[in-house]
Amino acid sequence: MNVTRIKYIFENQILGLLPVFIFLLVVGHYSYFTSFLLSSFVSVFNIFVYLRSFRRGVYQFGLLVATAVLIVYSLFLTLQIQALLYAYASIIVEAILVAILIIIGFFKSYIYKRFSSIHIASFKAKDLKNALDEFFFILLILQNLLTLHFVFYVVYKIVLFSQGYPVNSEFWSEKVMLFLVFMTGAYESFRLFLIHRILEKEVWLPILDENKKVTGHIAKTISRELGKKLYHPIVRVVVVCDNMLYLKKQSSTAEVSPNKFDLPFHRHIHFHQTIEEAAKESLDTAGYTQGAVLEFLLNYDFENVKVKHFVSIFAIRLSIEQFSRAEHLNGKLWTLKQIEENLGKGVFSEYFEQEYDYLKHTVLQDYK
Repeated sequence: MNVTRIKYIFENQILGLLPVFIFLLVVGHYSYFTSFLLSSFVSVFNIFVYLRSFRRGVYQFGLLVATAVLIVYSLFLTLQIQALLYAYASIIVEAILVAILIIIGFFKSYIYKRFSSIHIASFKAKDLKNALDEFFFILLILQNLLTLHFVFYVVYKIVLFSQGYPVNSEFWSEKVMLFLVFMTGAYESFRLFLIHRILEKEVWLPILDENKKVTGHIAKTISRELGKKLYHPIVRVVVVCDNMLYLKKQSSTAEVSPNKFDLPFHRHIHFHQTIEEAAKESLDTAGYTQGAVLEFLLNYDFENVKVKHFVSIFAIRLSIEQFSRAEHLNGKLWTLKQIEENLGKGVFSEYFEQEYDYLKHTVLQDYK
């Protein structure tokens, strides 16, 4: 099983509590000393699994909660109150669990700060932050459910005991608690399943630092909302035909210069994709580019009030015959004279306005 699959499964933080409930199922059948050793062993094993998983980018904080519960329960085992512990093991564990969850919630800000100080790659830091968010979200739900159940059980037992009625402790304490935990885990699994189904359809963009190095990634839809706060790489392709440039009118929803004429191929480079792969992919659906040679021109930084991009420009040179093989919706061939007559008049995109002088003295040099 690969790491990605493990991460998907372990995103459900309720799974980290599984050692506690396995312990509850067997503890009543062993002596004090054996129970203490079993609890200690499971606690050490939890820490081992947590640390090993953490180094591989799998953040299962529920294991830490389970470890804390078992350690506290082990302390109770030293009190030699076997009859009470074995008769009410599940409700005692539930009370310990609720108390620990309340304490964790109280130190929530400190925990976020502590983990944010860990020196790891920024994209891993984002995964860690998401795991913490899931941890606090689902365990708050569990805390509220178990608190209500604990209060109900105590009141119910007091009322029935005071009236002389027998109480089915195993059902109302252990089975109902396990049912609540199971339903919480099932809810979280279903919620994570829906989130992953949505994310599978997302386009992920790399995030660059000032040195043009990839430091993380983000969904394209979220990036668009953040605007120029993030620095992304894009690729653009110039189409040269005879002594003209092919320019296409952008859509009304374009990030920059909507409804303006621009280079026909313009797209973000996706996460884990090279510049060359992005350029070739942008041409795959254009029939007239078959047999054309992709030529790298330059890189430059583009920034306006909306976006900040690291632009890579490629060019292809086509004959009239190659160009005529495909339809050219919302676009046309422009001569140098036509372009220069319309520069600075709001006809062309901001990108093209900056690039034209360079293109004129490079790919268009042969036609002057």
